[in-house]
Amino acid sequence: MAAIGLLAAVTYDQPLAMLLWPGFLLMNYVYSQLGFAGIAFTDFGWVFFFFFVIFIITTLRGNDLHPMNYFFLATAFFAFHLLLAYLVDHISIHLAFVVCSAVSVFLVVSYLRLVVGLRFAALEAGLAQLIYLVLFSYAFFFKGFTGLAVTIGAILTLFVVMQMTGRVRWSEKFASKPVGAVSPL
Repeated sequence: MAAIGLLAAVTYDQPLAMLLWPGFLLMNYVYSQLGFAGIAFTDFGWVFFFFFVIFIITTLRGNDLHPMNYFFLATAFFAFHLLLAYLVDHISIHLAFVVCSAVSVFLVVSYLRLVVGLRFAALEAGLAQLIYLVLFSYAFFFKGFTGLAVTIGAILTLFVVMQMTGRVRWSEKFASKPVGAVSPL
């Protein structure tokens, strides 16, 4: 999340981290309500990978996501953790996990279809969320393998992003555009 705040600070006047501060305060309260398993699900930085991949894809395609769009994506991720924290008291943890995953993926896809279109929302963002929220979180069910799963996922993410961006001229991609200019598709 700090990286997203840094990206927002570089690109926009108001850092995204300032917009997310109330969410961090609420997360502290949620932590106080969770047991060990709940904290394990919510206290890991792998969520950064989702935002990193979305940032790279939208940058390469010329889609302009504003920090407020990232804020709403972050709240959809947070919905998974918040709902899981309370739902697990009423149904089995596996069923709660499935319900929370479906709710969070639905929030992201239904929102991004309005922002950038259904194809990006369902394919790229939906798949990224399935990998970086659902599968990485599910790795916590396999004691002793969580770190390995996240490490392998991080290395594979790095490989894929490096292959996608190997020929990108970053200085041209991030060059200042005149006001009113439209980026080429």
